[in-house]
Amino acid sequence: MLSEDIDFYEVFRINPTAMALLTADFEFIDANDAFLAAIGRGLEDVIGRNAFEVVPKMPEDSGGHPKWTALEAALTTERREVYQLHRYDIEDPAHPGVFEERYWSSMVTPVRGLSGEVEVLELSAREVTPIISQFRSLQAEPHAAGPTLEQEPANVQVPLPRRSAPTGTGLRSHAPQHTNLPDVPAYRDRVESVPPVHVLALPEGEYGDIPVGVPASAAQAIGWR
Repeated sequence: MLSEDIDFYEVFRINPTAMALLTADFEFIDANDAFLAAIGRGLEDVIGRNAFEVVPKMPEDSGGHPKWTALEAALTTERREVYQLHRYDIEDPAHPGVFEERYWSSMVTPVRGLSGEVEVLELSAREVTPIISQFRSLQAEPHAAGPTLEQEPANVQVPLPRRSAPTGTGLRSHAPQHTNLPDVPAYRDRVESVPPVHVLALPEGEYGDIPVGVPASAAQAIGWR
């Protein structure tokens, strides 16, 4: 089997990691099934629309500064940006204006065109809300060990340099319930901080162009050049 025999679009579409492609203006180009399921939208509802119209930003922080997103950071730095653990609520399509509290581990990779300018942003995200919920349930038990959310809050979002607020629309008006997350080793160990590196493997006994379909991120992760 050769790499040209692989339908990479189908691999993208069925990938269990939520993935989306956007223009440098943050307009959706495409999204896979996992991403659409995560936000509760159909492909026809997102293509050509601004990301912050489809999934509005979190409210401003206590100082009145808009929350900086991984998409905006990657476009500005022109480098891959990883948000290990962050809150980003999603609007319930059945109840406009109602947002569900959600937590994610996400990564945005800028893709340059022939001109050298960033033309596409690839967004990969893994939802970790169930892990957050389980942790809170464990902490609510009468004899649960370890600090509670209120006792030792710690912001584990990846820090970014101070910069002017980016332009954009879709800021929400409601305030977040919990902006900080617990810094508990037993909890953090259960959260994979970076979406998985994807490598396509040949079936046992078949040989061809090996490695097959290995992206740059995978090559860097295992030391290939």
